[in-house]
This record gives sequence, structure tokens and C-alpha cells, in this order.
Amino acid sequence: ALAALLQDVANAKQEERNGLTAPKRGDIVACYFKEDKTWNRAKILAVFDKDYEVQYLDFGNKGEPAHRDVRP
Repeated sequence: ALAALLQDVANAKQEERNGLTAPKRGDIVACYFKEDKTWNRAKILAVFDKDYEVQYLDFGNKGEPAHRDVRP
């Protein structure tokens, strides 16, 4: 159920996301994990110009996904 919800968020069209604010430090987001090509829950640790530092909540590892790979 969670995986399906994360996939729905990931597939949202850009115009559907335009009204949303950009994620900020502390936010919980859906985040694409390129190594296994899945969307996962993550917490924003830091915001940079082109990417974020996140911690994947269900696995504990950290990553730096591009802005395009994070959904509020």
C-alpha cells in the first residue's frame, strides 16, 4: 500500500505539483532511490542549489537526490 502511494506521488504531473511548496529541512518526502529504482520515504536534512541531503526513513541510509527526484 505504501509503495503504491509513493508511486502515485511520483507520477503526479508537473502542473499538479506547481501549487506545492518546495521541500525544506525537516520535511518528510517521497524520494527516488536510483540504485533500486523505487520511491521511498525520506527526511530532508539539508537543501542545496541542485539537490538535497536526505535520510531514507525505512532503511537509515543517506543520499543526495536531485530536486527533480523529490516530491513533497
